[in-house]
This record gives sequence, C-alpha cells and structure tokens, in this order.
Amino acid sequence: MLIITQNQINPLVVTLTEKKQLSTKIYLLELINNQSNTKVYCIANDVSVSPDRYNEFCITETSQSSGGTNPFDSEVSLPLDGFYYYNIYENPDSLLVPSGLNQVETGKLLVLSNKIVVTPIYTSSINPSQQVYTQ
Repeated sequence: MLIITQNQINPLVVTLTEKKQLSTKIYLLELINNQSNTKVYCIANDVSVSPDRYNEFCITETSQSSGGTNPFDSEVSLPLDGFYYYNIYENPDSLLVPSGLNQVETGKLLVLSNKIVVTPIYTSSINPSQQVYTQ
C-alpha cells in the first residue's frame, strides 16, 4: 500500500516493469477515493536511478495550498483523507485521460492528514495511561 501525506512531497515506489510495453519514463497516476468515488489525475515522472528494478515518483499533495495544483508537474490535491484506489498508466504523450493507455499497476493508497492534532483534555492521576479526548 502506498501512503501520501497531505501538504508535502511524497515519494512513491512501485515496480512497473512486468507490464510495461514502452520505454517512457512518464506515467499517468489515477487516484479514486473509496467514499466519494471521485477521480484525480496527475502526470508523474519516474525519478528512480534503476528503473529496471523499481520506479519512484515524487508526488506533491497540495490540498491546503492556496496557490493551486498543477497536475502536469506531479501535483495532486486530495482534500479527503482516507483510502483510495490507484492506477498507473504508461503515458508518453502526457495525457490526463487514461483512455487508450496501457495500465501497468493498480493498488491501494492511504492519504494521511497532517493538520489534525489531538491532545488529551484530562489525564487521570490514578491511572496515567487513561486519557480523555474531545472531538
């Protein structure tokens, strides 16, 4: 399972050589939210030093950014944290639509929010491991 943390650069490492048909280093990343079923796309460039063994992408998640998102520059906005399905396609023409592209990977992805900080409002003096939280 891949993990993306909101509002930061995230390295994603996968192996795409088994189903790869082209010599391209450009891929289309499709992310589908499990709850809303919304799809988000971005173009990802393989930055690995040994693409025959593994593929690495650096995806910037920008859900909290006021500057916007550029899907052609490995940026994606995922304001809903939680689980996603992902599909990766060979994409030599840098398209944002998977129609007609060769799918080389599929799997699960978890988006973590880095904006929620939960602190206890009460800690028991009798049992210090017992803490009370608010929503």
